[in-house]
Amino acid sequence: MSIMEGDRFKDKLTGQSFIVKEITDRTIILEAEYSPNRFSLSSGIVELFFDRSENESQVN
Repeated sequence: MSIMEGDRFKDKLTGQSFIVKEITDRTIILEAEYSPNRFSLSSGIVELFFDRSENESQVN
């Protein structure tokens, strides 16, 4: 799966929505949409624990 800045993901366990804010080397920074939570994860972990959501630009 190709992950790019601005992509949206939903946590499979909590249902919380996240946006990819930054990608450096093999680390992905996810920021929660409606809270100040932030995570630094590898792409493999993102693929395992998160489902891709549609970006707002894809919906409009």
